[in-house]
Parts: sequence; C-alpha cells; structure tokens
Amino acid sequence: MQPLPTEASPRSVCAHCGDPLPPPNGSATFVYGVGAVGYQSCTSCGAKWRYLWQDSPAVRVKPDRSRRLVFLLGGIALVVLLVVGVIAFAQSKRWNRDEPARPTPSSTPATTPRSGPSTDLTVAALTYVPAADQMAEARASYMTWLTESATSTPQLQVNARTDAYVDGASAAIRQLEDNPWPDEVAGDVDEFVETARKFLDELEPVYSGQAGAPAYVSTITGEAAAVDAADAAVREKLGFQQDSE
Repeated sequence: MQPLPTEASPRSVCAHCGDPLPPPNGSATFVYGVGAVGYQSCTSCGAKWRYLWQDSPAVRVKPDRSRRLVFLLGGIALVVLLVVGVIAFAQSKRWNRDEPARPTPSSTPATTPRSGPSTDLTVAALTYVPAADQMAEARASYMTWLTESATSTPQLQVNARTDAYVDGASAAIRQLEDNPWPDEVAGDVDEFVETARKFLDELEPVYSGQAGAPAYVSTITGEAAAVDAADAAVREKLGFQQDSE
C-alpha cells in the first residue's frame, strides 16, 4: 500500500482536478517519521492526501474599553501618589533643617559640672570619675572596718579582707595609669595615683596585727585623707565637684 502524499500545508483546491476544497477539520494524527499530520480528500475526484499539521495561531484579544479605563485610572493614581510623596519628603527636609537640634539624653557621672570644661577634659572625666568613685567608696568602707572592727577580727580574716581591698584598689590604679590623660590634668592624676599607692603600702602593718595601735590608726587615717585631697584636686581640674550628700 502506497503512503499518502504529504503536503506542506492544507490545500484550498484539489491538486488533481482543481476543484475548491472546504477548510480541513478533525484533529492531528502522529505519523512516525513525519510528525503530526491532518488528512484531506476531494469529493469530486476522490483524491486523498495528508498535510503537515500546523497549530492555529493564538487569537489576540484586544482589551475592551472598560479594562483600558482601569489601566488609565491606575496610572493616574500612581502618578498622584508619587507627586504627594515628593512634596511630603521636601517638606520634611525643610522642617528638619529649620528645627533646632534636640539634645540627646545621656547618663552623667555622680558629679556635677561646675563650669564648661573643654571637650578633652569632659571625656577624661568620664573615665576618671567612675574609677575614682569606686576607689573612694571602697577606701571609706575599708577604713571604717579597720578602725572599728579589725581589732576584734581574727588575724587570718583581717589579712583576707586587706588582700581583697588591696587587689581591687590596685586594679583601679592600673586603669588610671594606662589611660592617656590631657596635659591639663595628667600631672594631677599622677599625683593621685602616687598617693593612692602610698596608702596601700601603709597597710603593711595590718598584716602584723598593728591595726588597733593608736599611732598606726592616726597614720593610716592621715594617708587616707591625703588620697581624698589628691582626688579632689583632679576633679577640680576636670571641672567637676562631688555632689553633697
């Protein structure tokens, strides 16, 4: 059986008799080695053939007038929003430029500024004052214990209490030594550090049981007062004074 001839596309007239042909109908059939094909035949002469199937191009439907109106209104709304946004942004920039800057809240040390110190001294105070306050509090607590309770405390506990105080004070002193201080206050900080170290050195007799001796109590009390005076001198240079209780 001879295969049907294959046309490249559906024919509108018969190739054998020339009679016009109706548009093809039906569905595609797959033929191995050929592909999808459709079939035609001529009712006048009986000729038959097949043609390569071609999918009909998708019909492009134009949007109706109502959809075009929706798109138009949406575009107008977008433009309006952009214009409003630009205006609002410009006004906010003008307000921010005209409005004076508001000071931001910040934590202050337990001291009150007396005058307007320089920026360098203010920054230095933020390092010095917390360390000096901690040292002053620990020193006062230790002196109260030393003059009131040390004589009735076993020597091992006296030594342990003194060791703990000396270690904490020494760490605070090292912190002050390692910090770069402005020229205006560097000498006063050095004097305070030297006085604080001398006070710690004067605690040596405590380890030998002399905490209650009147002469020693007088000496160590004077050394503590000297540390307080050196601390006050630094605060004076920094432009700060201790708050009164």
